[in-house]
Amino acid sequence: MKKKILFVIPNLAVGGAEKSLVNLLNELNYAQYEVHLFMMAKTGLFISHLPKEVIILPESSAYQIFSKRFPIALMTFLLQGNFKLFLNKIRFTFFNRTIKNPILAEQKNWQFLRYFFDSFPQKYDVAIGYLEKNANYIVADCVQADKKIGYIHTDYKTMGMFPIYDRRVFKKLDFVITISEGCLQTLKNIFPPFENKFQLIQNISSKKTITELAAAPIKEKLIRLSILSVGRLTALKNFDLAIDTATLLVDRGYDFEWNIIGEGDERQYLEKHIASKKLTGIVKLLGLKENPYPYIANSLLYVQPSKFEGKSIAIDEAKILQKPIVTTNFPTVFDQITHGETGLISEMNPTALADEIEKLFVDENLRNKFAVNLSKENWGTELEVEKFYQLIES
Repeated sequence: MKKKILFVIPNLAVGGAEKSLVNLLNELNYAQYEVHLFMMAKTGLFISHLPKEVIILPESSAYQIFSKRFPIALMTFLLQGNFKLFLNKIRFTFFNRTIKNPILAEQKNWQFLRYFFDSFPQKYDVAIGYLEKNANYIVADCVQADKKIGYIHTDYKTMGMFPIYDRRVFKKLDFVITISEGCLQTLKNIFPPFENKFQLIQNISSKKTITELAAAPIKEKLIRLSILSVGRLTALKNFDLAIDTATLLVDRGYDFEWNIIGEGDERQYLEKHIASKKLTGIVKLLGLKENPYPYIANSLLYVQPSKFEGKSIAIDEAKILQKPIVTTNFPTVFDQITHGETGLISEMNPTALADEIEKLFVDENLRNKFAVNLSKENWGTELEVEKFYQLIES
């Protein structure tokens, strides 16, 4: 009989964890496993990339109402006579407005949000929360399963999460998977009692798939000095640093373009920042691209200006495509890049980042050195799925 596995994730919008889940689901053996997927909101570009074998569960009807505008949600719960949800919607909204830290708000507000998710009707062999916070909380509190697994896709300390809210959850989980050595060590340092629960399984990246997709044509004509960055348009991805760096490169006389693939709530701010620096037509926000790989393949450089990452899937993909890489020195980057051998690691300021980019603009031998070094390794991580099998079968 097939084992039943449940995955939980907030949505499948374009992001590293979401792409990692889709890659994993495309590697699973469906002769052995019946896989169910629950999304808090059934949205996101990556839904179309799910394998046909995955059974997508319906959304929570209570959470759908909760997600509507405040007065509509309250009126609906009142008309239903559901005073518990009515009150918890008010409590959630009040606390969200009084807590300025969004990380703390998401962790703390689970005490109210929990009531908008019914217990799942069937029991699973394995239930997996595929993202920190709410996905893990749903698995811990709302799912019956013989084995419960959580994921932390980021550096817990650098992200500024609050351990008091996760200790209770980690007690309920059999394992907590994270994606890099740096993230693993951080978890062990913060949660010593759960040290044996923490497991390292890297994000799944298929070299064969990425290489094939990279051969597709693109409509944009990229100039010779073309930089690419990929990521959500959020403060953590630090694209305002990219804009300030681009200003310095223009001042140094370089004719280049810096394309950014991604979407997010900082778009308007970044557009204004680009205009204020007179970089319109130089720094370009290309929006979401279902297939970003031809843009990576056809660019001269890949640049990751992030404040922090758990383990950047985009960097792994650029390595697979043998692109010269410049990245900021967020703590976990040293698990991915060896400075001077497989890329350049910069201090997190515009002058330092411009200096490292300039080295690769002018030095073709250095670019070739990185490409050759990257070509010697198999950066695909398909074999990580074997670690996943071992964990769910243990």
